[in-house]
Amino acid sequence: MKYNLNNVYIEVTRRCNMSCPHCMRGPAQNVDLSKEDINMFFDKFNCESIRSLTFGGGEPTVAPDIVSYIVDQIIVRKIKVGAGLITNGKVFSKEVADALNRLDEYDKQLREPGEPTDYVSSNIMLGFSVDKYHNIDISEVKEKYRNYCKWLYLYDNVFTDDKIVKTGNATFGRPYEYHPSITYYGVEDDKTAFIDEQINLSARGFVNTNGFGSYVDMDKCNFGHISNFDVRKFLFEHGIRLDSVHTVETDSNGQKQVIERKLGYLK
Repeated sequence: MKYNLNNVYIEVTRRCNMSCPHCMRGPAQNVDLSKEDINMFFDKFNCESIRSLTFGGGEPTVAPDIVSYIVDQIIVRKIKVGAGLITNGKVFSKEVADALNRLDEYDKQLREPGEPTDYVSSNIMLGFSVDKYHNIDISEVKEKYRNYCKWLYLYDNVFTDDKIVKTGNATFGRPYEYHPSITYYGVEDDKTAFIDEQINLSARGFVNTNGFGSYVDMDKCNFGHISNFDVRKFLFEHGIRLDSVHTVETDSNGQKQVIERKLGYLK
């Protein structure tokens, strides 16, 4: 069975080079995601594609070897992916920049003839935390990334009060809630399944869904370690199966219409 994943968050590390009072992850931990756990994640989910993969943390640029290893596994396994990394911009990491450039070049090789390949159309993004919570001058570091990663889509990530969850270091915000359900559907040949909700892999190797709290929250609210994780069993026990999906398509006359497609179940 192969899986197409909508949204994946990989916690590259729990280390960080800042200590922000609003941080929902809580105090930093000296923990990096292991290469063994990365391999098991890709082995067990047997991914054909990941629409959106986030390199998270912690601060992912303090573990450049892990970022680079994940990129190499994506390329070796020929996974079609859109990906992004958000950094606090405190340091420039050439190894991270090289890895993202490799991923961008790989992505462009998968494009259909005639598809644009400029930076605006890039599926690989690099975001910088520029808000009142990260009150440091990162202009020099941003410029280095801009010059070195010419074809990546670079943007400013602005974090606002309404996004704060009261957990970790944060003393205000909405309460942390964990929603363990997962929506998925199979296709007619029963060889592929699409998993809709976000799948998280923590730096300690635990798998969870739809929850993004402190490190303590993530270690308590999960479906177990990736080494013992069974994707089919997970979907059967916690999944919400869809028997059809609706898509908007344009007919030969240019008219848009809603098409219902019946979907098979995993067996």
